[in-house]
Amino acid sequence: MESTLRSRLSDSESLLYDTNYAEEYAEEIYEYMAQLSEEFKPDPHYILHQKSLRWGDRRELIDWMIDIDWRINTNKQPETIWLAVNLVDRFLSVNWNISEDKLDLIGLSALLVASKFQELIPPSVSLLAHMADWEFSSSQIKHAERKLLDKLDFRISPYSSPHSWMTRIWKAATVKEEREVALSMFLIEFSLLDHRFLPMMPAKIAAVGIYTARMMLNCFWDQSFVEYSGFTSEELSLGYRMLIEQLRDSDTPCLDVYAKYADEAHLGASRFAYNWGNSQSVEEISAAERIEYVEEEASSGGREKAGGDSGLESE
Repeated sequence: MESTLRSRLSDSESLLYDTNYAEEYAEEIYEYMAQLSEEFKPDPHYILHQKSLRWGDRRELIDWMIDIDWRINTNKQPETIWLAVNLVDRFLSVNWNISEDKLDLIGLSALLVASKFQELIPPSVSLLAHMADWEFSSSQIKHAERKLLDKLDFRISPYSSPHSWMTRIWKAATVKEEREVALSMFLIEFSLLDHRFLPMMPAKIAAVGIYTARMMLNCFWDQSFVEYSGFTSEELSLGYRMLIEQLRDSDTPCLDVYAKYADEAHLGASRFAYNWGNSQSVEEISAAERIEYVEEEASSGGREKAGGDSGLESE
């Protein structure tokens, strides 16, 4: 069973079986990760300062980046796309004069930097240019990479994604089913497309993804999950509803992130989530949460807290 799960789902869930996990230092590690998450958070309202961009442009870019990352990075490290998106959002937070025709170039440069940090064998610049149908030359991508690093003062590696927090939260589960893990992974990556999740810390996004997956599989968010995640059902309710609202969008099956998680390796997680979201009425979704609140209150009396110019013109 475990060997099958490892071979079919090779992303962050493999951490669940890491015997070298330094549990004795866990509290200090997660406190530091929470501090870094706050420090490396982008401006959640940066689009208001952009002259030419809209949130829809960001959504299209991130979905495209997910597809490229999945196709070019052979080791499939889940942290890569999260780091790349974080770099894009932070860059756009401090550069307010970005034209739409330069947005893909920023995405490619961010993928290049993130791959160098996360992947054993990062893609070549020429491969990235090829994946973008040679819209940009190799020299343009390298120039954009230097500009991105310069604007962010080379502060790259400390960012921690929701995948880093999934390991902690999953300790609350006595049994982790393959579909539940696959659904959680899809849902947190699906949240990347929604700008409304930008103010949310990675720890909470991880909790929202796992909570939503458990709602879909009729599993409860009991006190153990509250203690390991640091969040009650009520605190995750808004994120849960945002995910379901996005899932119910008619264009969801056309997204690259949907295609990625629709394959057999991910147990068709995106198809299951989309069908579930569209088979539930608003009243049924609300009822599922009300049942969850009752269960949570019955199982415990409280909870424990867990801790300018773009400069992208070719030289």
